[in-house]
Amino acid sequence: MAGERALRRPRDTREVLIQTAQRLFFSRGFHQVGTGEICAKAGVNKGTFYHFFPSKLALALVALDDYGEKTEANMLEISRSSLSPKTKLRRILTLPRVAHAHLGESEGRFWGCFVGNMALEMCSGEPELQARIQDILRKWEDALRPIVKALVEEGLVPRVSLKKATEALLSYMEGLTLMAKAQNDPRVFERLAPGGMTLLRAFGS
Repeated sequence: MAGERALRRPRDTREVLIQTAQRLFFSRGFHQVGTGEICAKAGVNKGTFYHFFPSKLALALVALDDYGEKTEANMLEISRSSLSPKTKLRRILTLPRVAHAHLGESEGRFWGCFVGNMALEMCSGEPELQARIQDILRKWEDALRPIVKALVEEGLVPRVSLKKATEALLSYMEGLTLMAKAQNDPRVFERLAPGGMTLLRAFGS
């Protein structure tokens, strides 16, 4: 009887490669992971790898898109919920901790943000990757916009430039993620998430 891997459809194999690479790049970095290791972990040969992706960078771009889309979906789910605007903001600022909890085994380390990690490692030398990351971050800012607008409408923060406010909030969230990774302590999010409201008030007119 053919094994499970032999029965994979092409779409399944491609998805396995994406998820395997994403996990490896996320946990250790792009340059520390080779195509051989990705193939071994995914249970495919290099011919199969190159059938789907012309290069390791091409796979990384798709893995980034996947992570970005899932994060955006989580943010939009919070944004569109019936929670109060203030609670929505807090939920989004602590989202990296919640997302990390779903990774399962992570060797006892907080990995941070996949997009942020890749930006720090590679943006200065890979224009295509830099452009992709900028696009992902813009979408995340857009997901924050309705929450900031609702906070203003309810009088919880002064009138602000939505563009500046959402950029500042996303920068704050990425900063919290960096600190949590540096300290290997996801509790950073709970301690400092309330600072999001303070930050917005600082941008008030």
